[in-house]
Amino acid sequence: MPSLVIVGSGDLWVTPEIMSIVIGKILNTPPIHPLGVRVPRGADEPTTPLERFVAQIGPSLGRVIDRNRADTNQKGDVWRRDYDMVEHAVAVLAFFAPDQEMEGGTGHVVQAALARNIPVEAYRLGETGRPELLGSDDGVLQGGPLDPSIYNVPGTITFPYPPSVGTLIWTGSGNYSFNIPDPHDHSTWRKP
Repeated sequence: MPSLVIVGSGDLWVTPEIMSIVIGKILNTPPIHPLGVRVPRGADEPTTPLERFVAQIGPSLGRVIDRNRADTNQKGDVWRRDYDMVEHAVAVLAFFAPDQEMEGGTGHVVQAALARNIPVEAYRLGETGRPELLGSDDGVLQGGPLDPSIYNVPGTITFPYPPSVGTLIWTGSGNYSFNIPDPHDHSTWRKP
């Protein structure tokens, strides 16, 4: 089954606004689609803080996590993993750190998706700390797999937010609120 691939820069901290976009896109994608993340060879957990967040919250949303590994950690094998991952994707959702735009491994995943005509939606964390849309394929935002008509059913999700748990509450009309421990402490989601 094609997956919703969600990738993020290694030095990107996961803000409540990024969490809301990610959760909304997951909820707006049919539940038959697993969530695709990158995992280093020999590891169980994803590489980046955002992808670790996706792997932790996905099961709470009833989603299977598709952990994509390269055969080795050599650049050629990592690139092949990226191409294989997007060839089996319904769409790619990508997030970049403030000083990046389409760079590094996350940029490579976006390039691989675009080369294969896989819908992409990409964001960068702006100077204000809020995500800014860098770009989106035609149709991705309007009726496509990442349409922004999110939170169409009211609900509450509790999810891991080390060292505690967080709660996302949404009304079904696009409004949401977070209850997370110290929302300004991003150290738990930063790559060491």
